[in-house]
Amino acid sequence: MSANTPFIPPKKKPSAFWWIGGILFALLVLFFFQLFGPSPAIVVSPQTTYITSPLRDDGLPDYEKYVHESFRRDIAPNDNAAALLWRALGPGNLAPEQFRAIAAELRLDEVPSTDSTLQPLNEDAIVDRLLELFPSLDARSAPIETQEMLRRAQNHPWKGDQLPPLSAWIEANRASLDLVVEASHRERFYSPLLAPLNDFKGRLIAMTLPHQLAAREAAHALAIRAMRRVGDKHLAEAWQDILAEHRLARLVAQGPTMVEQNTAWVISKTACHETIALLSSKDLTKNLAQQIQHDLADHKPFANVADRMDQFERLERF
Repeated sequence: MSANTPFIPPKKKPSAFWWIGGILFALLVLFFFQLFGPSPAIVVSPQTTYITSPLRDDGLPDYEKYVHESFRRDIAPNDNAAALLWRALGPGNLAPEQFRAIAAELRLDEVPSTDSTLQPLNEDAIVDRLLELFPSLDARSAPIETQEMLRRAQNHPWKGDQLPPLSAWIEANRASLDLVVEASHRERFYSPLLAPLNDFKGRLIAMTLPHQLAAREAAHALAIRAMRRVGDKHLAEAWQDILAEHRLARLVAQGPTMVEQNTAWVISKTACHETIALLSSKDLTKNLAQQIQHDLADHKPFANVADRMDQFERLERF
């Protein structure tokens, strides 16, 4: 090299850290673009969802309407057990607008008055009556005794003269209880899910199911009357109440949710305990035993739990 040639330093190669940093920066830009950038349109088709109708105003599936349309399909008003059940129980603790929504959906001719529907068990009134009948009863323990009395009255035979306050309640509600039995003879059960009264809308998980609580209340009332009938040796009539509970459990299980499945299992479990109590009666006749066997063998199975998971539970958070 000539001494007069200027020195030119060699070019530095880019550091690998610059390449890595550049790639990470590009990925970060892409991430934030996908997070905050314009979203692509959701295409509602069999490739994205099995619910392609009905649709909301924004073009997405209307899950609430889908569930209602699916489970009320082909149910005639005069074949729907829920219509008779609500006539028997009335609004209860529901807000007026909620019961009006139920009445409109089920085509109830009129909203039943509280005087013509099942009266709830007033435990305070029963406590007061027990204190009158049994002066030796400790007033402080009377509420606990009443709760235990009601629990046993639903699962063990008792005579009408043993618990006069409860017997009086049964007689006062005879018509409503008979209407529940009539409802159990129907083949289908549909009662709408209700939207919450607050502003939280749009998700099935926020819907309420007042009919499952109503069904439990009806079943408990039938259980009390059935066990009194067993205690008074009216076994055939007792079996009609118990059979109504078995049927009611299977009717409630037709609903779309796992909550209704659980309610149906609870009602069925109580009815099974009562059936055992009836079959254990020394006054049971051969003919009635054969009738019970025939009726139980004729029961339809519960709804498929896997179908309920597929048709509702997987949708409830949308």
